[in-house]
Amino acid sequence: MKEAEKRYQIFFESNKDGVIRTTLYGHILEANPAFIRMLGYERMDDVLGLSKNITPVEWHTIEKSFINEQLKHKGYANEYEKEYIRKDGSKIQVSVQLWSVALNSQTRELWGIIRDISQRKRTEERLNLAMEQLRKRNHQLVEAREKERKTLATAIHDEIGQSMTALKLELELLKQKATCKVSCFEKLDKMISISNEVIRNTQRISGELRPGMLDALGLKAAIEWFGREWQERTGIKLRLYIENCYINKKTELALFRIVQEALTNVARHAQAKSTSIRLRHTHVSLNLEIVDDGIGMPMEKLNDHQSFGLLGMRERAEMCGGELRVSSANGTRVEVWVQFTD
Repeated sequence: MKEAEKRYQIFFESNKDGVIRTTLYGHILEANPAFIRMLGYERMDDVLGLSKNITPVEWHTIEKSFINEQLKHKGYANEYEKEYIRKDGSKIQVSVQLWSVALNSQTRELWGIIRDISQRKRTEERLNLAMEQLRKRNHQLVEAREKERKTLATAIHDEIGQSMTALKLELELLKQKATCKVSCFEKLDKMISISNEVIRNTQRISGELRPGMLDALGLKAAIEWFGREWQERTGIKLRLYIENCYINKKTELALFRIVQEALTNVARHAQAKSTSIRLRHTHVSLNLEIVDDGIGMPMEKLNDHQSFGLLGMRERAEMCGGELRVSSANGTRVEVWVQFTD
């Protein structure tokens, strides 16, 4: 018994976390030096009997529910967080673990380990603030990039596209009036063919930068247009199941960019024979799903924070209040869920 008491006393006195014994009503019977210092007191007598006056009012009901619902049934309470009021009136954030201990058939006590988590909470708050600032900055960069894309797409379409169209018309007019040899006509035909190819590429690049039909006709038309271009370019079969969704332009643009990135990844890495895009909605949510039958994606790639393609898609989903999920089994599945708000 003496040896056990000695070990208990060493544990009690030397523990860097607070250790307390209380009644079932929370009145402190014993506290170790770490707990006494945690509350800003100097002696054991200063904290004996303290209970609700060191706990903010908003925590009284919560702790009572822990005692009633967990301690009485399980004999312990799951770790939880709360605040204590220190001697100087300031508050300290702590985590609490409680056990119910039976001294005899009629008397029970609570034993608790109290850990000061104030520094951890301050660090978490600073980290959350930094993450929020980073998200806002990323959103600003995305919006600035979209604005630049729109400007560039307009310039390419209006200036290069129109100039190439004018050049093609001049070549065709020259061909009609030319009286040169057959070889001259062949060169003119080749130049016209090159002009047609440049015009098509200009339209494609302009559309990928910022598809005009996304603004004019909406997400369904834009995905169908991009899907046809992509299928023709890659040779991969694409099935579309697209419902008309009347959503804001910001969400439409975010979802279209996710489709672009997902199909680009399929073409580059998946070795797929077919792909499907499904867009459906209810009155409360919208679901976008891109699935391929390719070789799939390694697990480390799914969890790689340096995978900028996945990061970009996640950012796009978050910008419209959605969530992106990527899974890989017999191919790769990219899903976006967006909850509608009033």
